[in-house]
Amino acid sequence: MKISVSQRVEGVTSLLPMFYCMMRPHISLVPSVATNSTDGRQFTYGINWSEGDSSLEVVDGLEGKTIEESPFKSGTALASRLCKAAMSHRFKLVAKEAQRPELLAASSYSEAKMMAKAYQEAKNVLKAYLLQQGYGAWPVKVSASDNFSV
Repeated sequence: MKISVSQRVEGVTSLLPMFYCMMRPHISLVPSVATNSTDGRQFTYGINWSEGDSSLEVVDGLEGKTIEESPFKSGTALASRLCKAAMSHRFKLVAKEAQRPELLAASSYSEAKMMAKAYQEAKNVLKAYLLQQGYGAWPVKVSASDNFSV
C-alpha cells in the first residue's frame, strides 16, 4: 500500500507550488476479525484518526457514516469527519478565521475548490506527473459529488 500511495509520486515535490509538500501517511492494515454476529453478516467498519483529533472515528464503509457506537460522532446525521461536507465546513471556518470573505462567498464546494488557485495548480502538476510516469490519467468523478452547499 505504501508503494501505491507514496512512492509513485517521489519526484513531484519540487514541481509543486510554494507551500505544498509531500506528507508521508502512516497507513496500517490489520487483519479482519471474526464477527460475533448470529446471522453471519460481515462488518465493513473502518477506523480513522489524525493528529489533533480528540478520538478515533469508526465508519461503516458501505454506508459512509459513523456507527452509533463510534467514540467520535460529528452530529446526529452521523456523517464522517472525512466526508466532503465536513471538509467544506472546516474550510469555511478557516476562511472566516483568516478573514477571507471572498472564500466564504463561494456558493458550493466545487466553486470554493476552483477559487483555490494554488490547489488547482498542484492538482494539475500531480495529474501531469502521473501521466508522464505512465500511471495513467487521474480518474474523473461525477461533478454532482462536489456540487453542494454547506
